[in-house]
Amino acid sequence: MYSPLSLQHVIKSPTGLVIFPLIHSEDPTPIQLIQDSTRIFGNPFYAAAFSESGEAISIYLQHAHFNDQERGDRLLKSIQKQAESFGIDRMRLVGKFSASGVFISYIQNDFGKFLIGSLILSFVLLFFIFRNFRAALLPFLISLTSIVWLFGLMGLLGVRINLLSSLLPPILFFVSMSDAVHLMNALRKSKQSDVKNQIKYALGIVWIPTLLTSVTTAIGFLSLLWINTEPVQLLGLFAAAGILIAFIITFTLGLLITSLAPFETNRQILSLSPKWVEILIGKRKLITILGLISVVLLIPGSSQLRIDAYLRDDLPKEATVRQDFEYADESLGGSKPYEVRVEVTDTTASIWDKSVMDEIVKIEEYLLESYPIAKVQSPATIVKYLHMANNGGLNENF
Repeated sequence: MYSPLSLQHVIKSPTGLVIFPLIHSEDPTPIQLIQDSTRIFGNPFYAAAFSESGEAISIYLQHAHFNDQERGDRLLKSIQKQAESFGIDRMRLVGKFSASGVFISYIQNDFGKFLIGSLILSFVLLFFIFRNFRAALLPFLISLTSIVWLFGLMGLLGVRINLLSSLLPPILFFVSMSDAVHLMNALRKSKQSDVKNQIKYALGIVWIPTLLTSVTTAIGFLSLLWINTEPVQLLGLFAAAGILIAFIITFTLGLLITSLAPFETNRQILSLSPKWVEILIGKRKLITILGLISVVLLIPGSSQLRIDAYLRDDLPKEATVRQDFEYADESLGGSKPYEVRVEVTDTTASIWDKSVMDEIVKIEEYLLESYPIAKVQSPATIVKYLHMANNGGLNENF
């Protein structure tokens, strides 16, 4: 753990090393507080642990690698409990576990919203299409069964829901609903009185197109396996599996249910006006030209797309974790360090040689001047500190 409260100020004197606390925290005198403040904010090494206003300090805690969120949560609760016992009522926890815990809670909430929302929206759309309760219920049940099968398979395999896999319910609902609607529409058009002949007629119309659509869509999701990111790979794998599961259910259980429980509707399902065909054929040149112009005009827009890798920005602005991270970035020099490895190519030289150290100092100065970096720590920092300690401990010698 690195904390300004545990740092010692070292001065080399003729009689030896003089060591005293950087901050006199136990019954300090007014003079000691003034001296501590002057020493801290006059030295960039010490001041890096404080906010510019002096109202906050940063404490770095390095812990062992945790394989699960529960151990991280226990650590966070222990820190909060200790802070409360010392009367610290305002503390900002910034790190992997504080953020991942919030993301997990949002995933759980969003997953429930996605599931309920997709259920309601899919049923509303089905009722709007068929204008019949039974007709809307049948494909709805087929979609719901597909979801149960997929999540049951994921549960048996020990797969956990993450930020991306929480999108599986709406994806699978509407893909499976599409298969069911095509099948039911084919059964509705059948004039056969025998159930067996109705099924044969429906399969002759929709079997091949629906199979090709499901396979190509599944292949599209499987292409995500080429992305070397596990959550994306899991989304592609189980989305493809869910699409194929939905196809199997639609043409087995779904086919039997829809054929054995026929529905009647007096309205044609989303009929297309013949006038549209006349307009399309009559204005084909104009429509083609307008389509090409729109493509040309929008091509430059694709070059303006940028990748957003800041998960923090996906959190609501009022989220405590997001505010804590923003405070650390703005007032404490950032929340996530960037590490640079420096190697000496000359095998006869050492990193502690003056010529090498001068080059490291140049790198530090370049980073501080050219980039929004609040603090840099390197081997040169150690050398500067030793130089300060060897010359009376004065800040100007750092």
